[in-house]
Amino acid sequence: MLLQELETHQIELEMQNDELRRTQAALEATRDRFADLYHFAPTGYFTLNPQGLILETNLRGAEQLGTVRGRLQNKPFFLYVAESSRSVFWRGWREWWSEGGGAAVNQLLLKRKDRSTFHARIERQIVEDPVLGSVCRLAVSDISDLWRAEWVLRESEEKYRLLFESNPHPTWLYHPQTLAFLAVNQAAVEHYGYSREEFLRMSLKEIRPKEDIPTLLSEISDLSPGVHQMGIWRHQKKDGTCIEVEIVARTIHLMESPAVLVVATDVTERRRAEEAIRSMNEMLQEKNRQIEEASRARNRFFSYMSHELKTPVNSIVGYAQLLRNGTYGFLAPKQVEAIGRINTNAQDLVHLINNILDLAKLEAGKMTLQVTEVNLIDLAEKVILNFGPQLQEKELLLKKEIEPAFPRFFWTDPLQVRSILTNLLSNAVKFTQRGEIRLRLYCPPEGRGAVLAVSDTGVGIDPAHLERIFDEYEHQNYEPHEGAQVGGLQMIEGTGLGLAIVRRMVHFLQGKIEVSSAPDVGTTFTLFLPEQTPDDPLSGTSPL
Repeated sequence: MLLQELETHQIELEMQNDELRRTQAALEATRDRFADLYHFAPTGYFTLNPQGLILETNLRGAEQLGTVRGRLQNKPFFLYVAESSRSVFWRGWREWWSEGGGAAVNQLLLKRKDRSTFHARIERQIVEDPVLGSVCRLAVSDISDLWRAEWVLRESEEKYRLLFESNPHPTWLYHPQTLAFLAVNQAAVEHYGYSREEFLRMSLKEIRPKEDIPTLLSEISDLSPGVHQMGIWRHQKKDGTCIEVEIVARTIHLMESPAVLVVATDVTERRRAEEAIRSMNEMLQEKNRQIEEASRARNRFFSYMSHELKTPVNSIVGYAQLLRNGTYGFLAPKQVEAIGRINTNAQDLVHLINNILDLAKLEAGKMTLQVTEVNLIDLAEKVILNFGPQLQEKELLLKKEIEPAFPRFFWTDPLQVRSILTNLLSNAVKFTQRGEIRLRLYCPPEGRGAVLAVSDTGVGIDPAHLERIFDEYEHQNYEPHEGAQVGGLQMIEGTGLGLAIVRRMVHFLQGKIEVSSAPDVGTTFTLFLPEQTPDDPLSGTSPL
């Protein structure tokens, strides 16, 4: 009896195992079907972590962004958001995570790897993944065709009304067989001198000189569908004045009847001006050629001289440091002080040479933007090290303030930022005799980017000179000095190149620089840097 029960139980177990295997096979088939639905869905699906990095995507998502799935792994999704939509994306992203992230829908302009754009409908929701933790699921639908259709439908009536009624150029409709005017706008009434009622009793032949009518009939006798640039024609106003007009015509259907829409641009004065310009133009071109040649010659001279000067000046700096370090024997305190001044002035000369080279490159258009991922904190530290001897000699303190939220890595051109920061710190050290230099790195109160502020407790700048400090060869600062005084302050000698180069480089980076100052209080230069977009968002580069 027991054996029979065991055999029965064994049969039942085998049946259950068979059922489990069938269930597992069904589950695997279902999983494969869902995987196929996910990967080959017509909608792009993305999974992002709280920092906005792409963790996974389906085939359609990669296709929407113009790349392959493997190259999207751990890339910031914001790189594929068009610049015009980034502020909306980041504002919604921060608010959404802070509020718990329920389901949300909005529209953004996205860009592909080849920089083309498309309108997308974004459905997003924060979910808890058993492996990844809190993640954001995005469903991206390309709605470009729908958006364009809605826009055309919404704008068409207003567009044609503005093109006709509010067009500043004379505009009319005429019948292609009878040449009779069917409608005219106010600009035509004002320009030609006929009332609207008079126009509607006239034909095209009546605004053309009689000798031009055969040509008119020949040119419009077989006007094909589409837009036509008809060239320059002669027209006659009501008072008999002859004018030259440039004609653009388009065949249309008006209430199921053929018609021709015409826009006439009076080019009489333009033609006269062009004739006159063709006669102040050869001279102007020659003058421009001479100016450009002189500019190139100056830049070649600057570049050549700067390169030639660098070798002996670097030698001076090297030997001065060796003397100061006691390599050639003990030096008396006054000798050490003198060597220190030689070293400082030689370093100032190296800085000047570098500025001249940068200015020559900027003016020659040879400065190019080399965007990479930069650690701005490390970059600032390396720049500060170059000012150690000068700070020590003048007994100045240098304080750094770095906001905790300041980005660790930042897309920009490190060479341009290094040059800007070097010039600002050099200016601060030069014009500060006592007190401290302060370097602040923080995030702007709104939007993305980085802010670098250099402050000093120097003599400050007279408000009357603030507008000119960024001009080339302008003296930028003042300090108390024995001898002839100017309002109690004496101008420090300098080339005036540093801040001029700073302004050009800031504009080159599409940034902004501001200055605030007060005499005997100090000066602060505040640099606002936008984050650049790399030429190829998928070509990773190592941080500086």
